[in-house]
Amino acid sequence: MDTQHLSIFISVADAGSFTKAGYLIGKSPQALFKQISTLEERIKVRLFDRSPTGLTLTSAGKSLYKDAKYLISFSKEALSRAREIERNDGNLIRIGISPFTSAKFLSKVWPIAIKQFPNLKIQLVPFENDEVTEWDVLTHLGSEGKIDVLLCAYDDSFLTERQCHALKLRDLHFTLSMTASHKLSDERLITLDRLAEFYFPAIRSMSVTQITRSATNVQQGGY
Repeated sequence: MDTQHLSIFISVADAGSFTKAGYLIGKSPQALFKQISTLEERIKVRLFDRSPTGLTLTSAGKSLYKDAKYLISFSKEALSRAREIERNDGNLIRIGISPFTSAKFLSKVWPIAIKQFPNLKIQLVPFENDEVTEWDVLTHLGSEGKIDVLLCAYDDSFLTERQCHALKLRDLHFTLSMTASHKLSDERLITLDRLAEFYFPAIRSMSVTQITRSATNVQQGGY
């Protein structure tokens, strides 16, 4: 069952007869009758009650009519989105962001970028910081993927393992805050491996070797 059959089914249901529907969409009543009969045979459901006064939907036909309207609308929206992507293909950059990577700096660099490239558009695409998702994103950057550029912390081993290139934007301090009741709050020295036991596996790929605890938070160096 394709959208063409559903469109014809909707047209016939709205018109109430093959003759009227044929006049509205430019097809012969005989052709419409054959297509509706073929559709009913294919799905093994009777969609219309036929009488000398016209056509009325069966209970099954009413159900299919409602869902068919939704499917046709969804199909049109999907095509519209695809065409919009194609139109913006050369100007749209999809930037992947996650809870683990801040995108605040974009608000500072965007005014500069838009002056140099007035037709440039960006789309922020959220993703989760788990190893499977991150690997999938990096494997499909650009091409058929959903993300062109990924904002993330990295080091040399990260780039080698994932076979990708990086442009360093800036150094950031890594800060960790926790409640006094947290299991790590009493530890004087916290390694990334220890931290990863409680939080994200992605922490292991960061180029910070140790995080030293202060009175209110844990902070050290850039990455």
